Amino acid sequence: MARPKAQELIQRIDEKRGNISAIARSFGVERATVYRWIENTATAKTALEDARDTMIDNAESMLYKKVLEGSTAELIFFLKTQGRHRGYVERAEVTGKDGGALQIEYVNDWRSVPEETT
Repeated sequence: MARPKAQELIQRIDEKRGNISAIARSFGVERATVYRWIENTATAKTALEDARDTMIDNAESMLYKKVLEGSTAELIFFLKTQGRHRGYVERAEVTGKDGGALQIEYVNDWRSVPEETT
């Protein structure tokens, strides 16, 4: 297939919501071809970024809706990602005294054990 005009490519990006595989199928070409077309068309690059940002906005809206409905999985995910500054994390950062470096002391240090003789 010949390279589509910029406006046709942008229209397809919008229709397929930035899904490169779907865009490629609609043109009957490989994904790499679509990526090449987009890379060489500044307005198509912007259209792809906009389409993907819109999908993120839509996903966030659905996440917020689920959180407000009280869905446990979505509540946990939201707090882990958006509530980190309030302590909603699964990992703990371990530091030394007053936030300083940790000091490690070897209790049974193998380096101080004399070598066995045969």
